[in-house]
Amino acid sequence: MKQILILSVVLWAGVANALKVDASDVSTRVSSTDVLGAASPDVDAVFTVPAVRKPLDKCVGSGQLLGWIVFDRGRVQTVSVGGSSSRLLESCIENALRKAKIASTGRIVATLKIEPLPPPPSKEERALGGAGDKVHPSLRLSSAQGKLGGFSVAELDRVVATRRGMFSACYEKELHRLSELAGIVNVTFAIAGDGTVSAATVVSTTLNSESVERCVIRNLTRLQFPSRPAAPSVGYSFTFAPEK
Repeated sequence: MKQILILSVVLWAGVANALKVDASDVSTRVSSTDVLGAASPDVDAVFTVPAVRKPLDKCVGSGQLLGWIVFDRGRVQTVSVGGSSSRLLESCIENALRKAKIASTGRIVATLKIEPLPPPPSKEERALGGAGDKVHPSLRLSSAQGKLGGFSVAELDRVVATRRGMFSACYEKELHRLSELAGIVNVTFAIAGDGTVSAATVVSTTLNSESVERCVIRNLTRLQFPSRPAAPSVGYSFTFAPEK
């Protein structure tokens, strides 16, 4: 399992072009962004079959989510989805993706881009001809500070950056609802000797959005660091702001 987690960190750090799945009738679109052990089109195809598509139709939300999936001998061994302020939505997508199967006898690891289709525009938006200029999220991450144990700043920053997209997605969902939402969230977390995050909390915030802050903390607790002497207090600042 530790080998898989380390491999997922490497994959998150990679950059590739997402291959869109032509599935306009699906409420949630899933496409692979980095694949090890198979071709991206082969992986993307398994998310459009009825056994997966029908459960995905029930997973309606907004904003982009990220995830990763591991196939072993054709069946899903591990799947994880994050980046939403709704754990219910993430669980819905994870349960649907667990039904995927692929024609392979080996191990396949893929990172995923997941796009729930947004709800239809309101009557007011339709009357105005749309919802106006689209607002995009901007996230600036500080470097690690505090009592870092056996870790270097660069080492911590690399691992935290693997979930940058998920942290941004936490903010993006609320930004669509509150277009002027902006602020700084200061957090601290502890890393145990096995590399897991044992505790995480918001120290201070000017964002004042409980749903975004909960989502950030939830994603922090999912980070996996290398095994090192424990770090009792690691601090980061997340600066969120809208961009048009």
